[in-house]
Amino acid sequence: MKKKLKVLAFIPARGGSKGIPGKNIKFLAGIPLISHTIKAAFDCGCADKVVVSTDDEKIKKISQEFGAAVIDRPAHLAQDSSPTEPAILHALSELKKKQSYIPDVVILLQPTSPLRTGENIKEAFIKFVKTGADSLLSVSKNHIFLWKEKGNFAFPINYDFLHRPRRQEMNQYAENGAIYITKRMIYEKLSCRLGGKVAIYEMSQESSIEIDSIFDFKICEEMFSSSLHNNSLISVANKIKMVLTDVDGVLTDGGMYYGKDGEAFKKFSTLDGMGISMLMKEGFVVGIITGENSPSVAKRAEKLNIKELYSGVKDKSVVLEKLLHKYKLKKEQVAYIGDDINDLGIMSCVGMPCCPSSAQLDVKKNAKFITNAKGGEGAFRELSNLLISAKYK
Repeated sequence: MKKKLKVLAFIPARGGSKGIPGKNIKFLAGIPLISHTIKAAFDCGCADKVVVSTDDEKIKKISQEFGAAVIDRPAHLAQDSSPTEPAILHALSELKKKQSYIPDVVILLQPTSPLRTGENIKEAFIKFVKTGADSLLSVSKNHIFLWKEKGNFAFPINYDFLHRPRRQEMNQYAENGAIYITKRMIYEKLSCRLGGKVAIYEMSQESSIEIDSIFDFKICEEMFSSSLHNNSLISVANKIKMVLTDVDGVLTDGGMYYGKDGEAFKKFSTLDGMGISMLMKEGFVVGIITGENSPSVAKRAEKLNIKELYSGVKDKSVVLEKLLHKYKLKKEQVAYIGDDINDLGIMSCVGMPCCPSSAQLDVKKNAKFITNAKGGEGAFRELSNLLISAKYK
């Protein structure tokens, strides 16, 4: 029987960033940038320990909130010119000294690759083990003709212009910086993330986007909005037949508005209303489950022709069980979108728990999909767009 490998997921995250100040904690799709990598590290199921190495207290706090262990990085290893390998060796030394933990393999995950998923890491790790490699790096197909200038003239690096190849025939890859998997002994012998027998794991160009500028951030926001880069999420979304939603903080902005005579109002988004109509037209069952008894919610449900309205609910999972029985569905065929801690119970019972970007942190930790939009500003429409796209993918 083979010994089970001890696998460390290592995430380096300095506080200093010249290009984008505070880059690692800048919000992307509702959560800090580094949180996407921490979630992916846990989702992959390969690592028995997830560690963030940082010199920054804010990064430390956020990392711990998302479940990662933190190693305080010394200042001399956190300079602009500091390479990553010394920080990894420092972490290995600290883990051995303080926890008697000695991993067989280190998975290096840069926080600047937020579109890399847990499924990507899992697939890369499986290839690393199956091939018997000493190290592995993630790559994407590259069809670029490279040139280098020398003096007044230039010469090609990777092709012969007298025998110009067709781009699709160029069997070459670009290192994308998203995943490095390395045996511990390679770090100890070479102080390098690559060495020995090197394997590659190919990722799509979409998933390979690395954040170095505000422009990259904008691209990633658009990618997260569609989530079509995330095959594992699309696979989950493709199973959904029923969509359930909370009201306050999801279909509304969570605020209460009062008229001159003290009557209470809620503001609903027409974008969300259209999203609900689109889902029902596509054959999805749509329902509302709320803890409140509100006449305005009843009127909104009636206008949108929502038959499954449950108000004044204390235990939403009880309603879920009733609906599963009524429509003969399984839990993995249900999506639920909520924003607060009273939604956590039902979120743990459905196949696709979701939340708006304005949701509470504990809710975001447990969501498989976080919308770019805030509650009451088109969050439900964003979810509906994803589900309909996934249906036809």
